[in-house]
Amino acid sequence: ETVIEFNLPVSNTAQLTIFDLSGKEIYSAQKSCDAGLNQITVDGASLNTSGVLYYELSSGDYKAVQKMVLIK
Repeated sequence: ETVIEFNLPVSNTAQLTIFDLSGKEIYSAQKSCDAGLNQITVDGASLNTSGVLYYELSSGDYKAVQKMVLIK
């Protein structure tokens, strides 16, 4: 499992989407978050893949894309 941490200036809903290298969506989660530090935990077993992946985290006007590596 991995934990993705992020800060929000105000309470809002956060959307986490994980993609493989071809751009295919392989995981999606939504969470209501408070202002400040928040976390979303992703269980690697639910991804059913390994290798280089990208995740997009969005909340309100904020959007970030980061690379991650899943080794099984």
